[in-house]
Amino acid sequence: MIKATIQNAPYCTEMTFPCTETELLKSLSELGIDKERLAPTGMIIDIEPAELSTLLDCEVSLDALNYLGKRMDGMDHLEEKQFLAVLSCDELNMNWGLKNIINLTFNLPRYMLIEETDDLEKIGLTHMLNVRGALLESEYTNSEWLADEGMKLLDSGSGIDTEYGKIYVNEDISFEEVFNGVTFPGYYCEPNSVAAVEIGYFDLTELVELPCEDIAIKKALCRLGADSIKDCKILVDSTFDICNEWSEKISEVEKTKDLFGLNDLLKTEDIRIKQEQPTDSHSQFKKVINDASKFCSIFAKAAPLKADGLSGDYRCLAEFNGTVLAAKYSEKYGFEFVTWDRTFDGKSVCQGNYHTDYTTAKEDFATRSGLVDSDCLFEADELKSIHKCIGFALENDDSLDFEQEKELSELKERLENLIPTQTENQEQGFQGLAMQ
Repeated sequence: MIKATIQNAPYCTEMTFPCTETELLKSLSELGIDKERLAPTGMIIDIEPAELSTLLDCEVSLDALNYLGKRMDGMDHLEEKQFLAVLSCDELNMNWGLKNIINLTFNLPRYMLIEETDDLEKIGLTHMLNVRGALLESEYTNSEWLADEGMKLLDSGSGIDTEYGKIYVNEDISFEEVFNGVTFPGYYCEPNSVAAVEIGYFDLTELVELPCEDIAIKKALCRLGADSIKDCKILVDSTFDICNEWSEKISEVEKTKDLFGLNDLLKTEDIRIKQEQPTDSHSQFKKVINDASKFCSIFAKAAPLKADGLSGDYRCLAEFNGTVLAAKYSEKYGFEFVTWDRTFDGKSVCQGNYHTDYTTAKEDFATRSGLVDSDCLFEADELKSIHKCIGFALENDDSLDFEQEKELSELKERLENLIPTQTENQEQGFQGLAMQ
């Protein structure tokens, strides 16, 4: 979350990012800015967190600042510390304008944060995970090797002190410019979206999640430099389980390019779409493919699973404490996920639990491998009660400071992603578990 005081002389107003287009339009009105302006800007005269103070007295795009707020809201606690530590590190000699700060959110693996230096094994584990992305079980459990890698890192003397800990720059990982300063990189962040639309114009693209305020589509076209949606290429990806009839209606916009008409349709038919369930094998298959699109890059980078007697092209997504999470793909059935136990000699796998859903497979792996204690899981009804209590505190507790409000808001959002959206008078039961 970002809190900023924005000025458009002689007016100024306090704003919180991320915000909806409706909330942004209200703030523009308070700043005396025409609500139809498709690229609104303002000067930052105060901002929290303080690590963003490099933006003070800068005229910035309010949409870009809002995008940064969305990226920051998508960070976990450790990623946020890593992000803020880098921004606070003057020795890096980076020009932390808004463009580079947004790009930093995509380049965190380049910067490793070590908070404590007394546990060499933990340092080595953090370092190797940051460099490689994943480790074999034999490497996870090799305390001597991990401690040695941790000592090598500390002895390198390349750590930069910050109030969050030491920052080490992984020189082998280049700083990539994902955000070009104009069009926003695709980023799924709206939990209630029904479809995602990629708008292409020449070599530029923008992602719009539907339904949305019409001005969000207009702004995307403005950033692309397109005069009309008719001049653009449209690619639609439905992110919900819907029946064939609605799937065809949504996909038809790729030909008609009536994106505003589709947006209006989804606004009026939103509940009906969400309530409809797939009833045939085609819909089930479509769900698998849509889910697969979210992790296909992970699958592509995963190494083949090595196990004697195993048939099928399985990739090892994770391995810990004698438990394996693997996946394979076929043109006919899509993705299949499975958790296995390693045999005593470590050469084979056994006792497989098979899944068609990546999320449930990951949950199974977490508990089966011992990464998560089953006693640390909440039932869905308990999650609902916690969500209500947090909402009450945010609305009524005036004693909360900025950091406390931010932490509670993040926790509330995490819970909203775990609990199906329902009105309070609905009695539909909640299914599933969530980790502390």
